[in-house]
Amino acid sequence: MLTNPVTVVCTDFSQPSDFAMKSAESIRRRVGGKVHAIHVSDFPVHWEWITVDSSSLLYAGDVEITLLNSLGKLMQEQVKRCELECTTGVSLNQVFEGIDTLIEKINPDLVIMGHRGESRGPFQLGSMTAKVLAASKKPVLVIKKPLTIPLGKVAGLVSTTEPMGQIISATEEFSYLLSAEPEIVSLWKDITPQFHNLSALIKANHKINFGQEEKELILSKMRERIISELDVHSKCKVRVDVTDEKHVANHLARILQDDNVDLVIMERHEKGIMDKMLIGSETRRMLELFNGNILVLPPKAAQ
Repeated sequence: MLTNPVTVVCTDFSQPSDFAMKSAESIRRRVGGKVHAIHVSDFPVHWEWITVDSSSLLYAGDVEITLLNSLGKLMQEQVKRCELECTTGVSLNQVFEGIDTLIEKINPDLVIMGHRGESRGPFQLGSMTAKVLAASKKPVLVIKKPLTIPLGKVAGLVSTTEPMGQIISATEEFSYLLSAEPEIVSLWKDITPQFHNLSALIKANHKINFGQEEKELILSKMRERIISELDVHSKCKVRVDVTDEKHVANHLARILQDDNVDLVIMERHEKGIMDKMLIGSETRRMLELFNGNILVLPPKAAQ
């Protein structure tokens, strides 16, 4: 993913976009590759300053050229401000459709977007970030603060009941190339019915209460499974634990912040037709709650 990568960084000229651009440049300087900075603006018939009487002016080619020149100037100012070495592109379109089309055309290895750290419900995250995340067939790096290399810690979040290879590989690769300490984290709300090595009877009975010794044995087996997936030369630490909180993401965000993790890596799960609109509850909660940067990998089926 990070061997001379082609990177697309999306900007709306805001401060979070500055952070995204600076992060893209930090990665480029570290691992090489090319960066494309893009901005898509709603076609001006949607802009408030366009009146009904003046809408006909939009059909004049020089109006569109003037608007694009203005956007291009903003782009160049931001690129200079962020000291980013890249190619640039600005266009007028429906924003999501325009970004999606450009990503498909450029076919990058990585997409980078800034995020204000605010959320306003399941269809929002900064809604454009949520839409791109939900639809992207490429890894999306959501930046909340500049990614300063070398990093301190990279943490991959895994479930031992699902394939872990993609997250583990990305955690090992990013930690090595960005000189970070790697860790694999698996946090569970209820391990009893979930762990795949339990008997069918135990799986069927969700009310069985294990003692501490039994829980430790199950957690140990989970840890062994994760370790078996690691590269033979891996330096990843492995952390497996149980939480009594209603939403696992609350506990996850807290321990990751307490451990000063700079980058979290997780996978978006494919759950059906709503994927194009929603990014999944656990992914959304982590993006809402964790105040650091998050790399969201698409499901294998979406790539």
